[in-house]
Amino acid sequence: MAEIYSAGTVDAVNGSKTLVLDGGAWTNLVVRSGDMVVVAGDHINFVETVTDTTNLEMAIAFDGTTASDLDYAILHGSYEWGLHRTQNELVAQYIQGLENPVRILTGSGAPDNGDGDDNGLYIDTGNGNMYLKTDGVWGLELNLKGPQGDQGDVGDVGPQGDPGADGSDGLNGADGNDGADGADGADGLNGLLSAAQTVKTADYTIVFGDKGKTLIANKATAISFDFATAAILTSDFMLIVKNEGVGTLTLDPNGAETIDGASSLDLAQGNSLIIYSDGTNLRTALAGGVATGVAAYDALVTKGANIASATTTDLSTATGDFVDVTGTTTITGLGTADAGVTRTVRFTGILTLTYNATSLILYSGKDITTYNGLVMEFRSLGSGNWVEVSQTPAYFTFTPAPSFGGGSVGLAGTFTGFGRKLGNFVTLWARCILTSKGSSTGSFAFGGFGEIASPDLAYWAGSSTKLSNFVSLVAGANVYMTGGENVVRLEAPTTAGSTDLTHVNFSDTTEFSIEISYRV
Repeated sequence: MAEIYSAGTVDAVNGSKTLVLDGGAWTNLVVRSGDMVVVAGDHINFVETVTDTTNLEMAIAFDGTTASDLDYAILHGSYEWGLHRTQNELVAQYIQGLENPVRILTGSGAPDNGDGDDNGLYIDTGNGNMYLKTDGVWGLELNLKGPQGDQGDVGDVGPQGDPGADGSDGLNGADGNDGADGADGADGLNGLLSAAQTVKTADYTIVFGDKGKTLIANKATAISFDFATAAILTSDFMLIVKNEGVGTLTLDPNGAETIDGASSLDLAQGNSLIIYSDGTNLRTALAGGVATGVAAYDALVTKGANIASATTTDLSTATGDFVDVTGTTTITGLGTADAGVTRTVRFTGILTLTYNATSLILYSGKDITTYNGLVMEFRSLGSGNWVEVSQTPAYFTFTPAPSFGGGSVGLAGTFTGFGRKLGNFVTLWARCILTSKGSSTGSFAFGGFGEIASPDLAYWAGSSTKLSNFVSLVAGANVYMTGGENVVRLEAPTTAGSTDLTHVNFSDTTEFSIEISYRV
């Protein structure tokens, strides 16, 4: 559920995304990327990043007048899927409170009717109950604590702790009887690497007997290390080579065999690497001027060559942990890689990723349409199966288009909106301030949402806030969408159900905000 945080005041500058806090401190416990922020009562925005405890960046630049000591409210968790209408109505009450102004009281236990003013809120910090004061009496509205969530997955095993201090010696026990001889254990594996180093000043052929050694080339001119066949070396062969000489060291596999897929590999002075045999060809496991863990990591996570999109876009052939996938061909598979392999992919074009519950698992549960700049991370499950691990959201602005009965003759005002898209899930925020409702008649509709095409009506939720200057509107207004339309409508609850708002319910100074989330 959403929580409201409004300690202190803020400074905001027109045209800037930065908010500066006066009094209090923002932490990840109260403010996170993705929270909704309302400044000065009617400037709705979205937290993009929290710079430090007194500075944050909004998704959209502030469009109000530059000012200091402004009231604000941050709705912690407001972007989450499935927002309940009751919470949004409380948010609307709180925003109304900023204008009136009304205090939010807190304490342990139920409130005393002698405390606070009408329309004020009281939160019982002991059990999470929220009360609203009406006609001098506090009434329980709802409980802010949600149900206990499902148990999370078991975390990864943490690093081994430092050894504890040696305990004091215990008393010697009595000698036990001799036990029976145990069975002989299995032969241990041969060590892969040893401390043995050999300097070579002339061309040399590497054989099985060099397994585990460090061979150092030291020659003023070019020098070559040839290899016996990978089969003779066996699949558990490994050694280290380093070039300390001025001349280039060429590593030359046997016959048509390859090293990292190439017919040979050159090593300049000061460079070293680990070479191993898979029984068929040679591969390198570590490369760099200095053989350290940092060099090994950097060698693995560098950006690889671009990969063109194809029906099966084979990520196992990537030459780096991070790659660009180009083109617009629909993708149904990502190739075959060992289980656990991860790839970070940036798409440079618009294409379709086809969902499959076994081979291409996308957490939206349906196909995804990419866009230029979308970054996604995939992890291999082995046997050609992949699962989406994460992706970056896209933020955008748009201009909503209100109408009555499909017409907008004489309709004027200020209409602003912005949105957030993560995979197939979209959340939109829009603000309408009329200066003239015009002469068109009929049901009200709000269009102009560029990302609303083909909404999945099985997955959506909406709410309205800051309703003012409506006509004959008693119990507020609900937001809804219907199939076959690319618009959002408003309806008023009635004793028989609900009815659409029409031009009759609007004045020339009507103001409102809406939020709607859905899957496409």
